[in-house]
Amino acid sequence: MLRKILFIGGILAALGGVYGYYMWNKKPATMESRSADTTMAANDLAVQFDKDKHAGKVIAVKGKVSAVETTDGTTNITIETEDPLVSISCEMEKGSETPSVKEGDEVTLKGQCDGKLTDVILTRCIIMK
Repeated sequence: MLRKILFIGGILAALGGVYGYYMWNKKPATMESRSADTTMAANDLAVQFDKDKHAGKVIAVKGKVSAVETTDGTTNITIETEDPLVSISCEMEKGSETPSVKEGDEVTLKGQCDGKLTDVILTRCIIMK
C-alpha cells in the first residue's frame, strides 16, 4: 500500500514539475494577438479616465502625436489632448520595430493601460494599421 502511495505521489510531483516549468517559460501574449477592450479618442480617455474601468485593460487610442522619444532602445510616443496638462504616454512594445511616426501625425495605438498620474500611461503599445 505504501508503495502505491509513493508511486502516485511521485507521478503527481513529476506532473507538477512539468507544469511549473511550462508556466515559468511561457511567453506573454503579444499585443498584436490581443483585441482592444475599448477604442477611444485621446481626449475622451483623458477626460473620462476611471481607474476601475480602464486600468489593466487593452485600449486603442486615436490622436495626434505631440512627441516621439527613444531612450535605451525603448520608444515613447506622446499623444496630445485638449488639456495641456494631460497627455497619453505610450511606451512601445519591446522588440517591436521602431515606428515611423513623427510629431503631428494622426495615429491609433493599442496598448495596456497601466493607470494615470498626470498622464494616462499605456505600455506594450503597437501602431494599429
